[in-house]
Amino acid sequence: MLWAHAGFESPEVISATLQKYSNLWADLSFREEFAFRGEIEDEWREMFERFPTRFLLGSDTYAPERWFYVGEYANWSRGWLPQLPREVADNIAFCNAETLLSRVRNWVICSSHT
Repeated sequence: MLWAHAGFESPEVISATLQKYSNLWADLSFREEFAFRGEIEDEWREMFERFPTRFLLGSDTYAPERWFYVGEYANWSRGWLPQLPREVADNIAFCNAETLLSRVRNWVICSSHT
């Protein structure tokens, strides 16, 4: 199950929910508060590192006008992702999405998730 926008919940609620439901993944689209000023907040960093295979970037392009922001969001993400350990950053950026998709299709690129 992919939890859109991580439910717009606090890190405490997200962490507890991920702990409770092992098949739940959290999408970070439409969320900026975890790195609002370009620096990852400590409570979010701890959660990303605790659940490195459960978060995915998302751009939430629910309407055509949202496509305008995809590049801006990608650039912003390139700013905060390097603040995490490389494997955690890669997981959030693309490996977790590939792993999730591989559950539907036999398609895996990231060897750390095979």
